[in-house]
Parts: sequence; structure tokens; C-alpha cells
Amino acid sequence: MNILMLHPHDIYSNSEPWTVRVTYLATEFVKRGHNVRLIYHLIDPRQSLEDATARQEYPFTTIPAYRHQFALVAKMRSVTEFARWADVIHFQKCFPHVSIPALWAGYRLGKPVHYDWDDWEFGIYNYNPMNRHVGTMINAFEKTLPRMVDSISVASDELRRMAIELGVPESRLFDGHVGADWKRSIRATTASAFAKSITSTARSCSISGSFTVRNIWNSSSPRPKACWRAGRSRPF
Repeated sequence: MNILMLHPHDIYSNSEPWTVRVTYLATEFVKRGHNVRLIYHLIDPRQSLEDATARQEYPFTTIPAYRHQFALVAKMRSVTEFARWADVIHFQKCFPHVSIPALWAGYRLGKPVHYDWDDWEFGIYNYNPMNRHVGTMINAFEKTLPRMVDSISVASDELRRMAIELGVPESRLFDGHVGADWKRSIRATTASAFAKSITSTARSCSISGSFTVRNIWNSSSPRPKACWRAGRSRPF
């Protein structure tokens, strides 16, 4: 299976260590025989895309991009082109420079979109509010996205409760709790468990001509109760 993943931050930067969640999960997908390409966003706008592209330190392909919000239309086009290769589009965090291109690509190509909700971003923002408009945008995206994707994983029980309150059916909601790696201090230790069910479930869905995003995160059942047809994601 081909999985296109998007993250709003720089997976190679020590200043943004929380990106370890997406890299551990991507690595587990690869271990199970899946193909992963991860689009990440450079922390240093002066770094050239050519140099960044040459840096490949993971067992999956990493694709650098700039964070400029003003380039959103171009980013939507480029992500759509990258997504033509993918069976599923997976993005982490609610920030518009990943969420909007991911949703647009899923809509244009009819491919399922998965949202990994790992932090309550509006709550974090309120610890040190910078700009009222920024806060309003974060809050709006965080409340809207869960209802616009095919499936959603949550990193805590509180986020699960919030998602349910926003109207997300429990059938599309899955736990993706984070843990600790004593060797590296921070790690999504359950990444292996999340990815464990993909091999069997995705293969069975592929044989029947369908695919389910929910089994990326659902490690509790060996087979899906239902599969969504590839190319028939939810309307946005």
C-alpha cells in the first residue's frame, strides 16, 4: 500500500522533536512492507529544497516543502500531484498548510484522508496567545477537521471526548496514544501496534477492490467490519 503522509514541521530539526511521532509511525509502516512518502516543512526558509531533498536519513522517502501560507494554492496543487501515487493520505495536526492540501487532494482524487489529532493545539496556543486572529483560525480548524476526514486518531482520552462532542462517529475514531522511549526520551511507542493490522487488513481490502483507512490505527481487530471503496472518500 502507498501512504502519503504530511507534517507541518521539520522532521530533521532538533528544535521540533515532536515530529518523532510521525517518523516512528512511518517507519512501522515500512517495516510491514508498505511504501511511505512523507512531506515535511522546513524550519529554515533559507534552506534550498534541492539540498533538503538530498538528505534522506529514514527508511522512507522524505519530501521537503516551505511553510509559506501565501503559497497555499501552489501547495494544494503539488500535494495533489504527490497524492496520485498514494492509496491513502495521512496528515498530522490541524495547521492549514498541511490540512487544506491533504483535504483538497483527497477531494480531487477521491482518496481517503486520515487525520492524526495528536495535540489540543488551541489549548497550547492559549498558554501564550500571540495574535487573536491566529487563535481564532486554530480553533476553527481544530473544530472543523474531525468532521471532514474519513478517519481520525487521537492521542489522548480527552481528545477522543472532544472528537465525539464534535460529532465524530466512534466507528471512525481510534486511539493513538503516545508513550516514551527510554533510549530516545520521546517516542510514539504504540506506533508498532498502530501499524500492526495494516498488512492483513489492507491486503484483504485490496483483494476485494476496496480499502479502509480505519485499520491504520485500529490494532484491536484483525479484520475490518467494513471497507470504504477506494476513490470514494467522504464529501468535504
